[in-house]
Amino acid sequence: MIKRKEAALRNPSNCYNWSCELWTDRDCVLAAVRVNGRALEYASKALCADREVILTAVRQNGWALEYAGDDLRADRETVLTAVRQNGDALEYAGKDLRVDRNVVLAAVRQNGHALKFACDELRADREVVLAAVQQDGNALQYASDDLRSDREAVLAAVRQYGWALAYASNDLRADREMVLTAVQQNGYVLRHASEDLRADREVVLAAVQRNGAALQDASEGLRTDREMVLAAARQDGWALLYDRDDLRADREVVLTAVRQDGRALEYASDDLHADREVVLTAVQQNGGALYFASGDLHADREVVLAAVQRNAWALQFADKTLRQDERFVTELADVCPSGRIWRYKPQVTSAETAQKAMRSKEGLLLLTKQARVSLLGEPAMMKELLLSALEQGCIEETLQMLIAKQKKGILDALRTVMAWYGVDVPTDTLSNEENAGNVSDLLASVMVKNA
Repeated sequence: MIKRKEAALRNPSNCYNWSCELWTDRDCVLAAVRVNGRALEYASKALCADREVILTAVRQNGWALEYAGDDLRADRETVLTAVRQNGDALEYAGKDLRVDRNVVLAAVRQNGHALKFACDELRADREVVLAAVQQDGNALQYASDDLRSDREAVLAAVRQYGWALAYASNDLRADREMVLTAVQQNGYVLRHASEDLRADREVVLAAVQRNGAALQDASEGLRTDREMVLAAARQDGWALLYDRDDLRADREVVLTAVRQDGRALEYASDDLHADREVVLTAVQQNGGALYFASGDLHADREVVLAAVQRNAWALQFADKTLRQDERFVTELADVCPSGRIWRYKPQVTSAETAQKAMRSKEGLLLLTKQARVSLLGEPAMMKELLLSALEQGCIEETLQMLIAKQKKGILDALRTVMAWYGVDVPTDTLSNEENAGNVSDLLASVMVKNA
């Protein structure tokens, strides 16, 4: 036990692995709760009634009050210590202390949400509620009905957390200054404003400038107002989703939307899906927007290159002929090093393309499968291929494919490279791909040694 205690005191953060007897040892428990107050959960009942242990725990984490004995949950100093560390610890305070004004004030000043655990009388106390909503506007939901109708209290709440407007009285949701303050903090709260204010141009403009998608909660007239849609689209391109068909065909509106979020191209008119400038702008913001472009633009080299530069996976939306165009793929290889471009199996016929293919495992294996003697029959290219395969951990797989092809020019180049490294392999060894494992082990060891 002595050795276990010494080990526990050296490493109290490992307390969750302690044996039961250590949780009855005062020194061990004190060490544990200094590091993590909530470790008090595992302490013996006697130690959960020990004032020094509890004070130590709640100083570290107010929530530890949950595990304190009843007498200490009713102890004013202990509870004050806990709620000053975490206001929500008020939930575990004794009943008498949840009606103690000073204790509740201390709790809500630390965490406004603690108002939830106060008594009804203190939820109706103006000073207490003001302190709570100034710390966390969302605490307004726990205030009394009278205080949710109190202009000063609600204004303080929405300044801190615009969504608190949802808990205000109907009269205050129709208060223009109140709603303006709220939507300037969170545009989405427009949905909780009165009907008249959702048709108020200044209020709605303030909301969409903060959160463009708030446009969906504006009155019908403002939802289809060109100036309003432009303002919303500047903040959130997806606002295009909520406007009229004629505005989805408005080039300026759509350009504004796709500059903010290229995917907004989805909601543009068919004509604008075929507008090269609009599509180029969209894919420069989000390569995936290529999916929504018209067919012809899927084969536009500049558009596809811009899309892939932004998101390599956008290549899947390019026209098949372009994905397999060797010259274009060579261009793409510089902006798409991940190897994704080689999944579409373009033909590799030039040394330039071959060298770029070898930068990724996918490209290297494609080059190996195609096994062009004009490329891999050159010992220098074969050496590059093997070095790249070694680096990318696929030399055995590469050799298996090369041997399986049984192309004389390629096997000759392979023997030449091996000879450069001083590896003498009988001719019949390269006639069976099952020997690739032994050949790769031998070759890899000398290549690493000579690297």
